[in-house]
Amino acid sequence: MRLLFALLLALGLAGSALGQENEQRPEWVGVWEGRIGNYPVVMCLDHWRFGGRSGSYYYLSQMKPIHLRSGDTSDQWVEGGYDGVVGSKEMPALDFTDIGEDQITGIWRADARRLRIELARIPDGAEEYYNACASNNFIAPRVIAPEFTREDAEFEGLRFTKLTYVAPPRFEDVDIAGFTFAPVEPGDHKIVDWLAARLPQGKVEDDFLQCLAGGIGAHGVDGYYSMNLSPDFVNAEFLALSSGNSSYCGGAHPNHWQEYFTFDRQTGAQLDPFDWFNSDGIGETEYGSKIMMPPLREAILKHWPVYADEADDCSGFATDQLWWNYQLRREGVLFQPDFPHLITVCEEQLIVPWSELEPFLSDAGKALRDRAGR
Repeated sequence: MRLLFALLLALGLAGSALGQENEQRPEWVGVWEGRIGNYPVVMCLDHWRFGGRSGSYYYLSQMKPIHLRSGDTSDQWVEGGYDGVVGSKEMPALDFTDIGEDQITGIWRADARRLRIELARIPDGAEEYYNACASNNFIAPRVIAPEFTREDAEFEGLRFTKLTYVAPPRFEDVDIAGFTFAPVEPGDHKIVDWLAARLPQGKVEDDFLQCLAGGIGAHGVDGYYSMNLSPDFVNAEFLALSSGNSSYCGGAHPNHWQEYFTFDRQTGAQLDPFDWFNSDGIGETEYGSKIMMPPLREAILKHWPVYADEADDCSGFATDQLWWNYQLRREGVLFQPDFPHLITVCEEQLIVPWSELEPFLSDAGKALRDRAGR
C-alpha cells in the first residue's frame, strides 16, 4: 500500500496525504456511507495537490466503483465524464446541498429522475495518511471470502493442485492462479504456507485489492491485476517456481514482469541467489545494492538468442545491465535481465550450464549445484 501511495504522490493525486494536516483538508474529503434514494452506497471524495477533485462510489448491491469528477465547486459532481456530457447524453450528476464535517446531503439527478443523497462519514482509520479513495475504509466493504477451483496436476514428479481464484463480478479484471501440494520433505510445510500467502486471503491487505485501490485513487475506477504462480524445477532438495505478473495500479503505466523464487525443501528457506556467486560474479555498490559483475555478465550474454531475419536491437541493453533475476535449474541457472518498463519486451530467459558458471560459483553455489543434480 505504501508503494501505491508513493505512486499517487508522484502523480500529485494524494491531496489528503503527507504534508497536509487534517485541519487543512476540505471538510468533504474522506470516505462516506449512506444512501442514494433507497440504494446503500459507499463514497470517497478527495482533492489533488494541483487543485483538482476526484471521487468514486459504489452501490453495495453491485460493488463496482463509479468515477466521480467535480467541476469548479466541490458541491457539484458528475459520474464518469469529464464535463458531464458524453455525446449528446447527459451523465448522472450529484448536487450536494449541505456539506458538513460528518454529514453530506444532496440530490442525485439523471434526466428527469431525482434521488435524495444522505451520507455519513466513516471515521478515519489507520489509512488516514493515504488518498481517501485508495484507503482501507473505501476498500473494506468490497472484500469477500475467496473461492478457488482445484485441478490436480504433476510436474517433474511433484503432484500438486492448481488453485484458480474465482473472481466475483465486482473484480472482473482480476486473474490469479497458484498451487499447493502435500508436504513430503522437512521444509515443505513452510513452502506450502508461503504459496498460500500469495493467494487472496479475503483481507483488505490482499495484493490485488491494494492494486485495485491504487487505480481507484488515481482514476476513480479499479485497476487490473493478474498473477500466475507455477513450478519450474523440482527435486527432493529444491523447488524453483516463477510468477507471471501483469497489473495496472494507478501509476504512469501498466506493469508486466516475471518473478523467480528458489526454495530449499530441506529447510523451507527461500534462497538468496547472490549467495551462489563469488566476487567475480556478484559485487556490491557503495549503497549496499548487489549487482552483477562484468565477467559473469559476459558469460551469460554468450547465450543471448539470435533470431533469423530479425535485427538484434535488444542484446545491447543487457551489455551493461547490473540487475538480473536468477532461478535454479537442474542444468544450471536461469538469468533474466531486469529492464526498465519501456524495454521489457527485450527481456530474455537465458539458462547457463553449471560448467560455464564454475569460475563464478561460491562454496554455497557449488553445494547448490551438487544438490540440484541429485
